[in-house]
Amino acid sequence: MWLQPRDQGTALIPRRGSQAPAYGLAVLLAGAGMTHFAVPGFYDAIVPRLLTGPQRTRVLGSGIAELVCARPAVERAVAYGRLPVRIPPVLWARSVRRGASRWGC
Repeated sequence: MWLQPRDQGTALIPRRGSQAPAYGLAVLLAGAGMTHFAVPGFYDAIVPRLLTGPQRTRVLGSGIAELVCARPAVERAVAYGRLPVRIPPVLWARSVRRGASRWGC
């Protein structure tokens, strides 16, 4: 997944097409977005005073924004994670179909 550095001064560079950085960012955004709702007091304390309006509204709004940004990558990861669970029902349905064809159905 990671290319090796060419020399001592080169950092590790992700390969083109690697989804690892996107998934890492999605996990970070999703985690931060959820903590905006679980522990909003932490974020209330760091909202700049220059922003007008209720701090809690800004905290919850930024939590929603982070969850929305994380959604596509999280959905893709969940879909890939559920794929192995779907294989047994598909195989079962194929075996039922084969049995049904023996009975003329």
